[in-house]
Amino acid sequence: MMTQEDDGCSALDALDPAYLELMQQMLKIDCEVAARELGISNQIASRIIALTPTEIEALDAGTAGAARRSCHMRSKKRN
Repeated sequence: MMTQEDDGCSALDALDPAYLELMQQMLKIDCEVAARELGISNQIASRIIALTPTEIEALDAGTAGAARRSCHMRSKKRN
């Protein structure tokens, strides 16, 4: 069964890294407004903000599995 958490991580895999960086910048400036304008949940917004440059590069390099695992590990630490 796919959880909402899995959906969020999968959605990040599908994004272009340049767009992801732009989203991250917008969210850091004003998270509430940017999340609403981007049509994403606060949970996804938090994950995007938390991505490191290395994780974004991993998505670009086609090694999205590592970024996805990191996303899941972060989520588990919060619970």
